[in-house]
Amino acid sequence: MKQRHLLFINTLSPDKSRLAIVCAEGAVDEVFPAGRGRSETIESSLLVLLRRAGVSLKQIYCVIVAVGEGSFTGQRTGLAVARALGFSLGIPSVSIVTEKIPRDLTELLSIMSSHKNEAKPRYGGPPHITFPKVIKKIAKIKRKLQKIV
Repeated sequence: MKQRHLLFINTLSPDKSRLAIVCAEGAVDEVFPAGRGRSETIESSLLVLLRRAGVSLKQIYCVIVAVGEGSFTGQRTGLAVARALGFSLGIPSVSIVTEKIPRDLTELLSIMSSHKNEAKPRYGGPPHITFPKVIKKIAKIKRKLQKIV
């Protein structure tokens, strides 16, 4: 039976992103520039990583994605990739808070045995949601009408 591996995704840094294939023998890392092209480069970086590690997607049994403070767009990109891979491969995709990411990524294997968090975003504060201009105008008109009535 072929060895099973874990895929680690950390896209929270505004400057770089990190992918890693992890198994009991160690981890193979791929760090690539982030910035505006992160969502376009993550797929090719993953393919490079898989080739370097000599691993196929079928050998991945779990995807772990870093969540927490950092780039909002980076977090969405990492979560989208983790959830899409999890769904398409029929494997779990789970999140880990950045503070709990071990230096030695092989420690993720033991963490995963008890970790049951579905991959969901974790933001540094409450969301700041703005309304489109049309809705703001409607709300303003509604307030004026309420004053009249």
